[in-house]
Amino acid sequence: MKSKTCIIIFIIGFILTSIQALAQTLDKETKFVGANGGFYQQPTKTSDTNLQIEKSKNQLSINAGIGFFQNRSLSIGFRFNYFSSVLDSSANSLHSLNSSKIKESNLFWGISSFARYHKKIYKRLFAFVDANVSVGNHTRNLQGEQINGVGTKLINDSYKGSFGNSIYVFVRPGILYLVHSKIGIELSYGNWNLQYTNYQPSNGSGNRNIAKTISGVDVHWASLNLGVNYYFRSKPKPEPKPEPKTEAADNTTTEATK
Repeated sequence: MKSKTCIIIFIIGFILTSIQALAQTLDKETKFVGANGGFYQQPTKTSDTNLQIEKSKNQLSINAGIGFFQNRSLSIGFRFNYFSSVLDSSANSLHSLNSSKIKESNLFWGISSFARYHKKIYKRLFAFVDANVSVGNHTRNLQGEQINGVGTKLINDSYKGSFGNSIYVFVRPGILYLVHSKIGIELSYGNWNLQYTNYQPSNGSGNRNIAKTISGVDVHWASLNLGVNYYFRSKPKPEPKPEPKTEAADNTTTEATK
């Protein structure tokens, strides 16, 4: 019973402290550091009269950076971006010994600039739209095997990346909730994205390059991101103290008055 009372007192105290601290608003003097990301995993299994296909996809994204408010509605900043995905797929024929197993892995890291527009909905709740342009390094690897009546064919293609070989542009909506004047939790889902990547094959992987552009709207669960931000303000410069008047200055002022 005593422990429950302590917990209730702590919660009430935290709420009261938060409400008092929220007197600080997001304005031109506000800066923030934050990170957001998402993890997604999906296994699928399909079949028809000829094939049985199994797929498993894992995806991880992390973005961390710093931002500066230009006014109460607009903030700009920079981020470090990391993204990785692994897709394992297998296909087996139901009427023969033919089968294939392929593992595709993608890795991207880069730096980006962003602009975010905020709109206050209610007290501590804000809606936002985040526009991000990222430039970085994207690598792609394919490994697997294909089995048929003739034999087994191994697949081992590696497409190395270099900084600048990939450009990402995306716009995403979300909501921000200030749990404290210095801490905000954000949630975003869905995005419009544009991606351009030019893969360069590694030695032994052939002499072909792959350049592709992808654009579209993503409302898959993989686009769900959760993040946290820490807000702070620069300390105001102290105003210079007025110099004390000396007795000689007072006498001069008196003579001038006469």
